[in-house]
Order: sequence, then structure tokens, then C-alpha cells
Amino acid sequence: MALTKDDLLGYAKPDAGAEKVQWRSGKVVVLVKTADLNDGYARTIVSAHFEGFGESDDAFAVQRSSWTLKSNGKLEAIVINGLQAHYRAAH
Repeated sequence: MALTKDDLLGYAKPDAGAEKVQWRSGKVVVLVKTADLNDGYARTIVSAHFEGFGESDDAFAVQRSSWTLKSNGKLEAIVINGLQAHYRAAH
């Protein structure tokens, strides 16, 4: 899914090497894995993988156009809350 600069910075946290980057946009892949458990239960694992696009302001840094960013957990929480609301309403 494509992200705006604001969405990227709202859902991901740049590491120390990407602090001086002027972000333009980003993209995210959200993985949802489920496994059936005993007694009608299921385990669901949600993870998000981010890539940000921009230009570094650091003249001495290696110039590149994209950075892998770590999630801050907000997007995963939104997906999990949606799943919980859906399944609570259905049961």
C-alpha cells in the first residue's frame, strides 16, 4: 500500500541513519497470519514492513533513494482493532 509522507512518519520510526532524510512517501506491506488452535480459537499475527523514499540532507552519507523503516506498532494496532471489532460483532 502506498503511503504519504505523513502516514509513513505516523506508522514507522526512522533509525539513527535516516534522521536527516527529507521524506517524500513510502510503502507498506501488511502481513496477517492466522492459525487454528484448540476449542475454536485462532491465533492471528499482524506485522507491517515499511520502506520510505526521500533524499538525505547529509552530504557525507551514501546517497540512496529508499530506506527500510521499523514499525512503531500503530498500523498493526489499527488492523488488530478492526479484526477484534468484526469478530466481536459476529459472535
